[in-house]
Amino acid sequence: MVFSVFQFVITSMLAMICARTIGVTEGDIPVLAVMIPALWILPQGGVAGLMLLASMIVYGLTLPLQSIAMSVAVWILLPVFMVAFSKRSNVWIVSIVGLIVLTLNVGIMLTQSAGKLGGTPMVTLVQGFSVFVAWFAARNWKGSTEHSWWSLLLILPMWAAGLPYAALISLCMTGMLASMES
Repeated sequence: MVFSVFQFVITSMLAMICARTIGVTEGDIPVLAVMIPALWILPQGGVAGLMLLASMIVYGLTLPLQSIAMSVAVWILLPVFMVAFSKRSNVWIVSIVGLIVLTLNVGIMLTQSAGKLGGTPMVTLVQGFSVFVAWFAARNWKGSTEHSWWSLLLILPMWAAGLPYAALISLCMTGMLASMES
């Protein structure tokens, strides 16, 4: 129990650091920064690892096209998917949650179309789908002690190129993935 609480606190802190860092950079993050965590789990991830890598690449490519607040807010779909598709869920829960998510996303996209909210509806849709694919990959991912430690070496060139925020984002995301394994 104590370990679970400690793990939750550490993961929450890493998520807050990651979100704050993305906000400071205003979305100007190299795609490599979001690829490194996916590359770290790729050898034992199989298809789920490839799906996670693809979703992180797509999400990373859309970051400059969307406001940071919207890009970070899209990740709220992750716990929604976890609740809707949990073992205790039923058709009614999936239907109600699906309608709520659909209504919220349509409202956000219509507001974006009217120019009252930053970003574009298509990018919001792509980022939402990217989060769904990341959730699906995480759900079907089998934890392992095998990792591509070489991928963490890719952080050094980012740091040397004057991108310490990108390096911090990569380390935080990798830390969150490592925390999910144990």
